[in-house]
Amino acid sequence: MKGYNKYFISYTFLNQNSTGFGNIETYYDKEIKGMDDINTISRKIEEDLKLPNKTLVILNFIKLD
Repeated sequence: MKGYNKYFISYTFLNQNSTGFGNIETYYDKEIKGMDDINTISRKIEEDLKLPNKTLVILNFIKLD
């Protein structure tokens, strides 16, 4: 996607029934520079995975391409 940065993100999550780990490839319209960017991406992943708000923590990310 032109104009977007591609990232590989590993995360942990908590929901009503369990905890777990996962990873995802995602696109972000700017370079990750701080906690505001990480929190924005965390909320977006929660939304995409239909998780409750503030139940996902990004453990690591790698910029691809």
